[in-house]
Amino acid sequence: MEAGMIKNKGGRRMSKYERFFIYPLLILVLAYGFLGNPSMQASQETAVFNRIEAKEIELKNDDGITVMILGPSSEGSGGLATYNKQGVLGASISTDNEGGIIAILDKEGDPGISIQSSVVGSGISSYNKDGTMGILIVSLDTGGMISTRNGIGQEVVHIGTTDTGHGGIWVGDRYGEFPAFYGPRR
Repeated sequence: MEAGMIKNKGGRRMSKYERFFIYPLLILVLAYGFLGNPSMQASQETAVFNRIEAKEIELKNDDGITVMILGPSSEGSGGLATYNKQGVLGASISTDNEGGIIAILDKEGDPGISIQSSVVGSGISSYNKDGTMGILIVSLDTGGMISTRNGIGQEVVHIGTTDTGHGGIWVGDRYGEFPAFYGPRR
């Protein structure tokens, strides 16, 4: 046998120069098989799943800041929170054993508007730029109510249902007292 030649089972010999060509080619083919080509990877990224199961999904922007979280609340009920590009909470949808709430916040994360529903009723509240409630609309078993508040959150006008089922308007002062009532007194 000549030096530098290897004999295989078929009797044909492979020179060491052929090995320099065959072995790197074999490694490339194996790597391609394990890693796949870029077009195959792109098609895998756009796959559609019938169901995805996870405890929490957190999305981050290109800067690594969380912009959305889908997951359970502290009580174990579902929730969705979205954040602006600085990571400040902007809106949330959550549930608990009593009902659900949708909250929309301003760019600093202070309350803007919330919509709530529970076993005792539902309501909508609106807040001023300082986060103080300005308007509250509520629906309960006893009837509905609209409440307006001053800049410090003190209720000053209340339109709603009385204890006897009549309608009325209560006008309050800035100290929280309601000296005036308009409606049936029965």
